[in-house]
Amino acid sequence: MGHGGANPVTASPFQRCSIATLLLTGANLHFRGWLGWDGVLGTAAFWRTPGGLALGIKLLAVVVLVTVSAIHDFGVGPAASRVSAGTPEALALRRRAALLGRLNAMVGLLLVVAAVRLART
Repeated sequence: MGHGGANPVTASPFQRCSIATLLLTGANLHFRGWLGWDGVLGTAAFWRTPGGLALGIKLLAVVVLVTVSAIHDFGVGPAASRVSAGTPEALALRRRAALLGRLNAMVGLLLVVAAVRLART
């Protein structure tokens, strides 16, 4: 299994399934009429409903996931490749990369829970 990245040819089956799930849940929201700021999304009452709360959590989780991934991929990852292996700095960068990976895993689980709750509302 490759690490994937943006190339759909080298993406793992899990990555392909994740993207398909995001597309399907997004299409679900679109066809239910929830993706218009001038309609449902623009009312404060919507965000206090179970569906609004689930959508808000899902959107926040996506933003956090993308941000943490960018920090890892464009900051910590390249920095780790520039330092000598085994040095204290390299070990610190490895720990930071592992922490970011664990954070992304937890946020990913939160995103899945929010998506399931959203689909059931």
